[in-house]
Amino acid sequence: MAFNVYTELDKANPNVVPDLLRLMKAGSGLHQTVARFYTGAVSAHILTLPDGAKARQILRCWATAAGSAGNKIVAVPEATPGAGACSVTQIGNIEFAAADAVTACEITYIPVEGELVEETIPVTAGGAGTFVNSKRATMLMTASLNSPAASTGAKTIDDRGTGAAAGHAQLTVTGTGVEFNAADCTAVCSANVTYYAVPGVGTEEDDFGARLEASFTS
Repeated sequence: MAFNVYTELDKANPNVVPDLLRLMKAGSGLHQTVARFYTGAVSAHILTLPDGAKARQILRCWATAAGSAGNKIVAVPEATPGAGACSVTQIGNIEFAAADAVTACEITYIPVEGELVEETIPVTAGGAGTFVNSKRATMLMTASLNSPAASTGAKTIDDRGTGAAAGHAQLTVTGTGVEFNAADCTAVCSANVTYYAVPGVGTEEDDFGARLEASFTS
């Protein structure tokens, strides 16, 4: 007989719960979906969040030390915030407006969900790199071109989009790969990348909510 994971968890049957927790990978699921509270110093207008706990969405932010302290408006992600605002950067940290001179803050946020993937991807002459196994990414963390690229090594990560500048890299609009500057990739090469994969796409596991709703047979 088939059951849903979340309804069976509600029953708290000690003979079943351990298997359900393993099935749904509850530890990693909760780690990536429960709202976080974090307080720390801001350097050069950036609050750097811990590795493995980068931000996807800001819920609330309060500048505790600043030229302009207090609540901050949540701006569009990956956009430079204006005065009185904050935003999630392209690599999951928190950016403040230079005019606010924020040096410390406290923030409540939703972390990025999905596996942190490290892989080597093929890159065409012209700078188009595609993720392996039809995966997509929500956030590109690092990107480094390998020989025989015209410009090897680590690249600065830009906002998702098109038209990467020299020495830079960015997620494509669809999130299915990485775009490098064409002049940096005049020959077919490869790149080492680190990114958060979209759950349930390609070979990735479903998101935590879908795992809770999954059916199983006792």
